[in-house]
Amino acid sequence: MFENRISPLASNLCSQKQPFAAIPILRRSVKPIRFYFFLSCIDFSDEKCTIRVREKILLVAYNILWILNLASKISCFRVSFVDVNSFSLISKFLSYILWCIVYRRKAFLKHFLDEVCDLTQLIRLKDKNRLAVGLKASIALLMAAIFVKSTYTAIRILIGVRLDAIYNKRDTCRIFQIHLHSRSEKAIAKFITRLLDHYVDWNIQFAVAVMYCFCCSEIERAICNLCNQQQWFLSQDIWQRYYTIRKCVQVLEERFSLPIFIFCMRSFVEFFRLLSHSLDRARTKGLTKFSVQSGMYSLVILVVFVVVIVRANSLMESYKKLCRKMIAVSEDVLYQNDDFEMNRRWILMMDDKCNIGLSAWGMFYLKKKLFITAVASVVSYGVILYQFRGLQ
Repeated sequence: MFENRISPLASNLCSQKQPFAAIPILRRSVKPIRFYFFLSCIDFSDEKCTIRVREKILLVAYNILWILNLASKISCFRVSFVDVNSFSLISKFLSYILWCIVYRRKAFLKHFLDEVCDLTQLIRLKDKNRLAVGLKASIALLMAAIFVKSTYTAIRILIGVRLDAIYNKRDTCRIFQIHLHSRSEKAIAKFITRLLDHYVDWNIQFAVAVMYCFCCSEIERAICNLCNQQQWFLSQDIWQRYYTIRKCVQVLEERFSLPIFIFCMRSFVEFFRLLSHSLDRARTKGLTKFSVQSGMYSLVILVVFVVVIVRANSLMESYKKLCRKMIAVSEDVLYQNDDFEMNRRWILMMDDKCNIGLSAWGMFYLKKKLFITAVASVVSYGVILYQFRGLQ
């Protein structure tokens, strides 16, 4: 956690700020992020000002899709022993809350990208394409998971496989009914509804996770570049670079703490839903084992969750390494005949080295031990659910 105990950055750092998309080092990486948020119906553009007509259309379109999606879940809602639809209803609320938060904070998020660009200019990072390729691959992974899940359901209807249990329940509780006679019409309708369901449900979650990992990666690269250049620790402006990095890490915690908390909660809900769905399938007669399309979709969610935790943990490890190197710097470089300033900076570095960490809204820290906590929670939930199932 952070406290505002550092002096502001020098004014000459931001005197000639350029739009982040105009800097070659980040152009290829920022474009996929902008495209990601545009898929989430958020016009995350370079321009300052006003809400444009395109953004109003996106706003109306997303809210209409969300209302229709949530209304279908509410109409099918029931309180039962293992109701997978209850988890789906919770996930829809979490997704919409996250979308509202990101939509209201989009100007702050763009400003934070500008600060990351200032950091890259100050540390003089080399231009690399690996991160941009990773961002584009994550977009393809998300769309592939959504299309595979939607296509799989449509194909099963098209070939005449009977979808029992859960699908029958969903088909019988609708707000309005459209009579479809042929299998192809039913398959197309199921494909569209399933595609919109998962698209609206998960796209904003992936957009937040991608931007968070991008910021963590850029800040970590800046820290590693600074630690590898020993001559920078012998210059008098080392504190300026240190303050810039610390400010970026602090803003990362402030801007993304709540969205990442909602993303983690949404991932936990998905894990619980998946476990409940598997146990419910084992209890219901006539249903096959865990399907390939559900397994792929859950695997993508698990991969994104792991990547977010690993990137945050790696950033904090690099930052603590920087603090250790700053502590080892000669006193002649750290201060010039100013005992008070030396003590203040020394206490600041010790506090950073011991207490700083990226958290999810202050509830828990994004460290590797979070994996053990998540696995323990899911296993405990599964054991309790399995025992209560035997009592019915």
